[in-house]
Amino acid sequence: MILEPGQTARSHKHQEHEAFVITRGRGRMRVDDETREVTAGDVVFIQPWSTHELTNLDDQGELHFIDLCWEKMEEAVALNEEVLSTAASNVEVSRALITVASPSVAGDAGVHSRYLAQRGVETSVADAAAERAREIVERLLDGGVVVSAQDGVSLPLEGLRDALKARLAETRMSARLRASCEGALSDGSDLNVSRQDLEQAAACLATAENLGEASWTVFFDAGDALAYGVLLPGLCLATGSEGPAALVDVGPGTQEPDAESTDTAAGFAWFDDFRQRVSADFDGSLPSTGAWTDGQQRFFHTLTRLNREVAEAYEPGAYSPSRVRRALDELILKAREFTADESHWRELPTRFEEWRTTVALEALAAKTLARLAAPLVPEFAQQLWSGLGFDTEPGWEDVLVFVPGGHKISSG
Repeated sequence: MILEPGQTARSHKHQEHEAFVITRGRGRMRVDDETREVTAGDVVFIQPWSTHELTNLDDQGELHFIDLCWEKMEEAVALNEEVLSTAASNVEVSRALITVASPSVAGDAGVHSRYLAQRGVETSVADAAAERAREIVERLLDGGVVVSAQDGVSLPLEGLRDALKARLAETRMSARLRASCEGALSDGSDLNVSRQDLEQAAACLATAENLGEASWTVFFDAGDALAYGVLLPGLCLATGSEGPAALVDVGPGTQEPDAESTDTAAGFAWFDDFRQRVSADFDGSLPSTGAWTDGQQRFFHTLTRLNREVAEAYEPGAYSPSRVRRALDELILKAREFTADESHWRELPTRFEEWRTTVALEALAAKTLARLAAPLVPEFAQQLWSGLGFDTEPGWEDVLVFVPGGHKISSG
């Protein structure tokens, strides 16, 4: 295979193992966060799901290489599970700014803000500063950052396009928005937008003028992808300012659902029954785990999976409160089924160890349900949390932690 002078093979990842054998020329290979120069005779091995790209560094000569791929699905599946288990928490920030581009997405911004607070992130939420938009627009026009066009304004992309593509590649966003951004930059022309688009982007830009070390996320309607997904990052790049770390396009399938759509009644009924059994069998103090059955192990796996899925759904790259709601309903259903399946150990004194594990897992399920629900259905979550005897706010856990044995729960 051949890369022309200065050409870069598109950054991508896949399920196969891969090896690049460089046979001629000089290039740069990036694999995830590691970058190295490569020359003839070098061999680069790449694991499944590692994002990689190869660039020809020579401005005159070609880069020749042999590309070998082979598939080992057992390894690919295992590595995929490992990647997914850390994906939601691999971006660590201590401060965050969330800009609300329009009132229609304020509820979603609030959900994400509560999620970040659970993770211990100091978060502020700001409405787009419409009153300052015109001032910033005039400054951009006077400085030549944007120029007037027949039907609006234009952001010149000569000398900016590759840097903008690179910045967008690092920005967390949905696949839908990423496709829209790449499409807008694909024809080689300048970015032509309406004056309204420019004012919308400028109003968001005003909220981040004193960003400092905070990570910046912008929530906006999916129909305004051009203004916020492409123009806003382009303006930040052109003016030398820090751009958004995440862009969340809120549309059908991602909008904050009605809180009542989660089956809270079923959740409360299951939780009240659980507390009654703890009171009757353990005098209100939770037991620690004992011996485990296969069913208990499967239930623990389900809780772990749902914990990961909900974390992903609260993150900007896959933001979906509807997906969170479905996961909460599944957790409630699985908890009720688990109680029905495993409660028979209660009647067998010789299986008291297994009964202890059942109750400890139910407590873990209630704790997990409260934590996962807190950003979306805070009142429901707080009642569960208080019922478990906690007097703090529910924090986030990437790895599930059992409620300690001997912990006293509320009697209701």
